[in-house]
Amino acid sequence: MVAARMPRAPSHLRAGPVAFAWATALFTLGCQATFTNKERLAADANFVWTFLCEHPKTSLYDHLINVDPALQLAAFFGFIYVSSYAFSIFAMPLTFPPLKSDADSNGSRQALVVPRRSSREHKQHSLNKIDLSYMLLNSLCMPGLFYHFVCLCRSWGMTGEPPLFNVYPSEPLALLTQTVPELISYVSLYMLTYEFIYYWWHRAMHEVPAMYTWIHKHHHQQTYPDRPLIDTLNTGCFESQFGLYLQLAVLCGYGQIGLGNLPSAVWFFSICGWLSVLEHDSLERKVSPTTCLGLPVDLFRADEHHMHHAFVKCNYCPYSTVWDRVFGTFKPFSVKNPPKAKSIQAGEALMAGEAIMVADGAAEDTAAALIEPAVSVMAADVTTL
Repeated sequence: MVAARMPRAPSHLRAGPVAFAWATALFTLGCQATFTNKERLAADANFVWTFLCEHPKTSLYDHLINVDPALQLAAFFGFIYVSSYAFSIFAMPLTFPPLKSDADSNGSRQALVVPRRSSREHKQHSLNKIDLSYMLLNSLCMPGLFYHFVCLCRSWGMTGEPPLFNVYPSEPLALLTQTVPELISYVSLYMLTYEFIYYWWHRAMHEVPAMYTWIHKHHHQQTYPDRPLIDTLNTGCFESQFGLYLQLAVLCGYGQIGLGNLPSAVWFFSICGWLSVLEHDSLERKVSPTTCLGLPVDLFRADEHHMHHAFVKCNYCPYSTVWDRVFGTFKPFSVKNPPKAKSIQAGEALMAGEAIMVADGAAEDTAAALIEPAVSVMAADVTTL
């Protein structure tokens, strides 16, 4: 008796791609630990620890303020970790609310949901142990990324003095006449550059089979994103860290040629984080041209990234569809004919076929009725002869 063979795991869940993803995350954590200025990091951890102990000051202040530097460092990264993910879960959806439906008879309006392209294709992916490991490793890399971004901003003039941290000018007129035009020009420059590079990187991950299997296929297990933070983090670690550090690389590159702008860097990095999470939500959101610069297309639509997860080979830009429109890979969101509609069409076709058969049968009966008398007359004539 031959034993039944166990089914092979999908290609992206085999030992090679999984080990590669884990190794990438560990390599990233190692680089963060190696290339971070330890003295500067300890001073920043002490600054944050002192600030948290003093606001508000408690009876344990004298004991807490002199805590071991290693604990201060752990608390520093823990603070970044908890605050960033709490902000992603609770604050991001509120600061970028979804579109609303028209008011009903009671005057209430409901949040619009991105439609499912097909009820058969978009079953929610059940998380497994590998998914959880990727999410954990990607999340552990985040505090180091955020700290490196803070270091970049410090090199561009940011200080530790609240409330503006030297990011914005203190005079309201300068904020309006200087900062706002800079934000429009520099954020556009950073975003277009980042999206251009990421477009070709993303497109290559789909068109090169080895890259798709080893790097990107894992993220496409969810064909209808509806768990914002989970579906964002549930990505192969190499893809995740490449995309995140590419944002810092773009900023560093422009800083090297004299095009660094501190307020724009903060907005660019923040917008990328916001949209990365919210485009994996089931709620429809968009930045409309009617409110932004009068452009002929929406700057961002959540359903365009849903279309990428459903159709796969389209809409490679991470947030907008600018470069997809330039290079011919843009595909607007559309809903397939649901199965019921197909059944109705098939039924209508069947009924039409039956009607044709009935009509043909009726025509045959009519022809027989006309032919039979003529045959009878001919038979009578033959008998007479």
